[in-house]
Amino acid sequence: MITHSLHVSGLRAATAVLAGPALALALLAQPATAQPATAQAGPGASARAHILALARAELKRDDLNSVILSVREGRRDIVTTALGKSMTAVPATTAMHFRIGSVAFAYLSTLLLRLRAEHRISLNDRLSRWFPKLPHAAQVTLAMLIEARAGYADYVAQPAFVRKLEANPFRQWTQRELIAYGINPKLFGTPGKLRYAHTNFVLLGMALSRATGEPLARLMRRQVLGPLGLTGTDITSTPKIPSPVLHAFTSERGKYEESTFWSPSWTCGTGEIMTGDITDLARTAQDIGTGALLSRRDYRMQTARISRIKPGVYYGMGLFIDHGWITQNPSFNGFNAIFAYLPPQHITIAITTTLGPKSISFHNYSTDLARQIARYLAPGHPLS
Repeated sequence: MITHSLHVSGLRAATAVLAGPALALALLAQPATAQPATAQAGPGASARAHILALARAELKRDDLNSVILSVREGRRDIVTTALGKSMTAVPATTAMHFRIGSVAFAYLSTLLLRLRAEHRISLNDRLSRWFPKLPHAAQVTLAMLIEARAGYADYVAQPAFVRKLEANPFRQWTQRELIAYGINPKLFGTPGKLRYAHTNFVLLGMALSRATGEPLARLMRRQVLGPLGLTGTDITSTPKIPSPVLHAFTSERGKYEESTFWSPSWTCGTGEIMTGDITDLARTAQDIGTGALLSRRDYRMQTARISRIKPGVYYGMGLFIDHGWITQNPSFNGFNAIFAYLPPQHITIAITTTLGPKSISFHNYSTDLARQIARYLAPGHPLS
């Protein structure tokens, strides 16, 4: 799946003019190093070798700093490895933590459905139940928010917002500041039609917190992260990333610079801003992809082909369904990643990549590599 024009978790959603010529830094010109790959011995050796060759080629061809990936078939680990470097003289490792962006929307969708199963909310509840003064809130349901069909504009795409973000990427944004850009009545669209907007997910998180009387982060940990055993995943609205850290760099402001600790507060609401590691990303792909925390009915709802984007590609509840793959592919602040799970063949792909001086800042190379791996392992189910 490409990083769809409607699906972005970073400045790419706003405008490509933020990207400038990359300035090569001599400090990052060290040869790439590789962490030994781990996998079971046996028939998967050829698949492991092929995937490693694809990853190494991607690392070199697109001047990436690092590629960290995990590919599985059922419970069998085909390959889990880290290639390249986190920063000068620091090899990338599979233990490193990175920002996971819109992966959180898959967790938010799962939380919504679990609260529904507990009869604490209804998908048909109107946003006006908790925010009676919010523009158009009486027209918008919780289901519309998670399905990106509410009609609100994407604050990430508003020029005034982009200018402030570009000027100070360390700024800490509040939820009220974010949604103020997205709920402008003049920008409201048609409820019921697909319109991907980060505004939806901020509002949904706020609504679930008010509905339960609990902070969203606590709900997420107790209802989703804990039951999934995601010990390497953390929630924080600050720039902190747990150690060991995968460092990120980008040229999106016109010069190649480190962006690891740029504030993630603008990406989504409090309680939805997360970091993780490759093990947890792979586990997320498999457990979200199989509906591990949901009833069969709710899993079918979560992965339903609700809104058609293009032939074979749909948006469901906080997830893309791409030729059978259940997936999310965040890209922002120099980090990009993807998780993808193919239910018929029980294939899991989890990848994160970081950018070198010559890489394109607004391009998701993790998706590029996942597409190649999918073509090799499941030629009848291409990631687009």
